[in-house]
Amino acid sequence: MSLTIAAMSAYNEERSITEMVLGCQKYVDRVVVVDDGSTDATADRPASAGAHVIRHEWNAGYGAALRTCFDTAREMGADRMVIIDADGQHDPEEIPQLLQPLDRGVDLVIGSRFCNGNYKDIPAYRKVGMKVLDITTNFLGGLSLTDTQSGFRAYGKRAKGA
Repeated sequence: MSLTIAAMSAYNEERSITEMVLGCQKYVDRVVVVDDGSTDATADRPASAGAHVIRHEWNAGYGAALRTCFDTAREMGADRMVIIDADGQHDPEEIPQLLQPLDRGVDLVIGSRFCNGNYKDIPAYRKVGMKVLDITTNFLGGLSLTDTQSGFRAYGKRAKGA
């Protein structure tokens, strides 16, 4: 039986975290929340919604929280993992669409905030910086990606380090 999890790093996201957990639960088998040392109720709310919560005692940063997501996915024996931001900038209803390429053997799928008009709330200065990073990544990697910095990603078993 295949196990698909959604994992999110969260830091002081008590306002959006429960809605994100409940939204993700419709499309995955388990939801994992890594509370990265929040000082609010971020850790309590997803646990009461049924998520598996791992708490960092202090804010270790996004990279450390992602490492915990990957370690937890391996420990759980997950075949597929979706990383989604806890602040609500990505729509959990798009999870099935993000997972589809994994079913065809793709190892990594990056969701784009620039599709379907999702980029409207991003400040102009951030859009410029993101575009510079996209152009650089695409040029150096020979790729054609629209949002290389997106936190909405799906990983197959090989990509997450089975």
